Amino acid sequence: MKILFLGQLIGKQSIAFVKEHLASLKAEHQIDCTIAVADAVTGGYGLGKNHAFYLRKLGIDLLLGGEAMLSKRDLVEELAQIHFVLRPANFTGIGNFGYGMRHLHTPKNQQLNIINVMGMMGFHRVHASNPYQLVNKILDNPKHPSPFTLVAFSAIASAEKQTMAHMMAGKCSAIIGYGAKAITLDAQIIDETAYITDVGRISAPFSVAGFTPESEIERYTTQRPRKSEELISDEIELQAVVITLDDETGKATHLQPLRATYPLNVKAPANTSAESTTP
Repeated sequence: MKILFLGQLIGKQSIAFVKEHLASLKAEHQIDCTIAVADAVTGGYGLGKNHAFYLRKLGIDLLLGGEAMLSKRDLVEELAQIHFVLRPANFTGIGNFGYGMRHLHTPKNQQLNIINVMGMMGFHRVHASNPYQLVNKILDNPKHPSPFTLVAFSAIASAEKQTMAHMMAGKCSAIIGYGAKAITLDAQIIDETAYITDVGRISAPFSVAGFTPESEIERYTTQRPRKSEELISDEIELQAVVITLDDETGKATHLQPLRATYPLNVKAPANTSAESTTP
């Protein structure tokens, strides 16, 4: 099994990348399943319903995210019926707002289980329960047993993600960290489990996490609220990983980081949900 895990999609440009380049990228790497971090697509913060369905139509099998995943009302109101979007499984006090786990079936009729969790440090808008206890409990008693299990972990602190890697190594197929918007250079196999601390982002190169340097400089130097502005460019930087799992055992055999700049020749669609200010 080969899984393409795309870094955090930032704004309109990332949608244009998916539209123009995803199909060829999947063909090049013979991908069976595509997952993307999508909680910064709409207005640079959150995921609107229309964008979610459009990305699904373009070939992404599962969209997931962390702190900002419940920031767009139009999506949240229907999350219980939208099975291809995952919020963190360890969100507290959210009632029936969607799912934190999902299993997908690949064209080879293999079942891939995905668990999405977030860390406990540095988040101010939402609070999460202990992700380590939850993941351990799920892996010990899976509802839909499969040798193919991926844990996606949104966290600000690298130590939280590294701790998860060492705790769960050998118990799942892959642990993919995200949330820092910069791909790390530690892609590795730990006890037959693929691991990277952060899968990065997909946005304009030479930006500040996908946004214009001018807007971010003003925000940080004046300490006044200011809407972050997406940097629009005719190029976009891909940060992602390709995970290769043994077809029989589900154990990781290879983890390939992807980092490359692509031209953009299509116009990105306009935002379809209310604009938001990044934190």
